[in-house]
Amino acid sequence: MHLLRRNCSLRHLHRVGRRTLAKTVSAHVPPSPGVTQEEHAERLHSEAFQFLTETKTANKKKSGAVSATILWDRIRLYSRAGNYAEKTVLLDQALATAIADCIAKHSERGPDTLLIDADGGTCDVTARLLEQGVFTSAHVFCRDAMVLAPLQEWANRHHAPLAAVADRVSFKELNLVKIASDYLAAKREFISPLYEAQEAATDWERDHPPYTLYATVTHGFVKYLIQRCLHRQSLLSEFFKGRPEFFLVVSPRTYVHLTSNSESMTMAFRPQNILFQLIFDHEKIMELPRSSFFPWRKPRLLKAVTDSKRKEIYLSSLYKSFDDTFFLLKVRPKTHLGLCDKATLDHLEFFVNIVFRNKKARLIPLLENWQPGIGIDLIRAGYNVYYPTGKIAIDQIVQLLNMLVEHRNSKGSSFSTQMELFRSSKYEAMQVRRRDEDTTRMLDKLRREYGCETDARNT
Repeated sequence: MHLLRRNCSLRHLHRVGRRTLAKTVSAHVPPSPGVTQEEHAERLHSEAFQFLTETKTANKKKSGAVSATILWDRIRLYSRAGNYAEKTVLLDQALATAIADCIAKHSERGPDTLLIDADGGTCDVTARLLEQGVFTSAHVFCRDAMVLAPLQEWANRHHAPLAAVADRVSFKELNLVKIASDYLAAKREFISPLYEAQEAATDWERDHPPYTLYATVTHGFVKYLIQRCLHRQSLLSEFFKGRPEFFLVVSPRTYVHLTSNSESMTMAFRPQNILFQLIFDHEKIMELPRSSFFPWRKPRLLKAVTDSKRKEIYLSSLYKSFDDTFFLLKVRPKTHLGLCDKATLDHLEFFVNIVFRNKKARLIPLLENWQPGIGIDLIRAGYNVYYPTGKIAIDQIVQLLNMLVEHRNSKGSSFSTQMELFRSSKYEAMQVRRRDEDTTRMLDKLRREYGCETDARNT
């Protein structure tokens, strides 16, 4: 049943998406049958491919030894097991131009908006935006330290717009996926590099964003943005100084999860995806061919439940067709969420996490545990005692939360107390995880230094 619902959602993508793909990337050159990724990369961007195959970079191994590695060989390693699917380099000048023009069309930038290109690569998108005068300054983040110096050399040599404003373009090693994992480890003490990129605070309701970020990201990084936006009152949050905009390249799987609802893709209708739809305005503005991003990857396997047993099967032909596609999303925090004066973002996070933890739970008994007497109001609003939480639509969530915190007998409610307990237990769990990770890193270091297996019980 879950697989059927997944395919239904993807059929909808197939109906509306392929026409969009034909319109937005008509200049794209698809790979010929039987062609290798090297041949296709050279066809799309011959100068860049020649640079990648002729340039060497220093590769420092864990043992401390240093060796020279061809850049293209380094990029090909991104496809090995353990690396995330979005770890790629765009090598398609025509597609980069189309992406830049699409960003220019949909951006709400102002004269002082900073461009952050967290995709690195050949900087074709950034060069196009600077050349057209869409942005006047930029930060370029490279996810791979070994590629950073050659990247800067290539960009300044082949992109006149970047060289012309070299004093307003900076290059830095930064992996957005690493940001998300660092945040999980440090939590309250974490200082984001994106926060450091902003110069001055702006009003939350201001039309112009403080910065515009373009990047190919994982679902995990989007979840990171959700958490940081929910706690934007923190002085070190990326959202404390204003309301930035994001142009994110995501995989079909990430897109389906982020846009799931209570009627389709119910398997992916989970708290983090729900919070994303509640606090962010989002729009799919472009579809991108996966073949323009290197290295190529083999078709993924999907674990699915059959009538009798669990087994590995290849993705359906429909999903395979979208396995060759990335989506470009425009994402920006909403100015107002519709919360009443008594409701906070902490209330919203707790409410969504508990209500949608078990989608078979009945709504009225659940809310009655927090606020006795609210069941009558819910029945008057059209809910019955058997109404499951899994059927709640996105636009009903804030309404239900407002009813709960504004209830006439709210003084007798346990909702706020349980929310504080939820926050405390969440923080304590993160601290335990952090200590465990510190212990693991220390043991790994000892093993490398002394070449032996160290028993954790003796540390």
